[in-house]
Amino acid sequence: MKPTTIEDVVAAIPEWRGQAVEVQPMTGGLTNRAYCVRVDDRDYFVSIPGARSELLAIPREKEIANARSAADTGISPGVSHYLLETGVLVGEFLHGRSLAIDAMHAPGMPERLAAAVRVLHSARPFANDFDLFRLTDSYYELIASRGLAPPDGFDGHRRRLREMEAAIRAHPQPARPCSNDLVPENLIDDGERLWIVDFGYSGNNDPCSELGNACCEADYDSAEAEKLCAAYFGAAEPRLVARMQLYAIMSDVTWSLWSVLQQHISELDVDFRAYGGRRWKRALGLLNGPDLERWIREA
Repeated sequence: MKPTTIEDVVAAIPEWRGQAVEVQPMTGGLTNRAYCVRVDDRDYFVSIPGARSELLAIPREKEIANARSAADTGISPGVSHYLLETGVLVGEFLHGRSLAIDAMHAPGMPERLAAAVRVLHSARPFANDFDLFRLTDSYYELIASRGLAPPDGFDGHRRRLREMEAAIRAHPQPARPCSNDLVPENLIDDGERLWIVDFGYSGNNDPCSELGNACCEADYDSAEAEKLCAAYFGAAEPRLVARMQLYAIMSDVTWSLWSVLQQHISELDVDFRAYGGRRWKRALGLLNGPDLERWIREA
């Protein structure tokens, strides 16, 4: 199947035909190709699915429904167009600063992030559910079916992952509409508030999973994780912090497997071997660390 180009997208939107169109590629994404498209002085954000990204378990039709639900809360930009056959999403362009990891450690950032997440979690239920443990299983099976190797030592830690899952399942939290991909680049600061963008991996999920993922992506230490927990839940209860920490580990585990797949299917100029290697090394440090037993017990 011929890859979708930005020219294909421009030609496919009737409202843009005959208009003055300027296209500017954007960098930083790990799955999709992104562009800023100016049409008669109005800017749009265009996201084109990456090559064979259907293997990454991204439900494109549900992504658009979830993006619209998030936009209704005011925490995410509106959706302007959606091309069903190609999965291309066109949204309002946010003029703000895409965050980097250093910004996540600024004073007051855990509280700002918690406020933004609480708004997102107030959205009407998303069109699908999301579960890091099941996604990990799916990626593992896909890797095996394609004759690829998981990260070094992965198989030896699968029993530990099941123990973590059992602890998580013992006292489930009510699901909320979650991004499940709170990398700093998916947070836009317009100078007044944070916006959340990119709903490719979105779905109803345990809020502790969302917060744990945020801690993982921001590389939060224990004090910052407790601040985020307290700002979201009202108190940094040990059981909630423990759940967040277990989910933070699972974020690195899942996306390290994801990186193995991306290394073989993606056409983006990204060193997925190094990216996944860093995530797996961090996960191993926690899986073999002194706090894991306590987190399992407290969760």
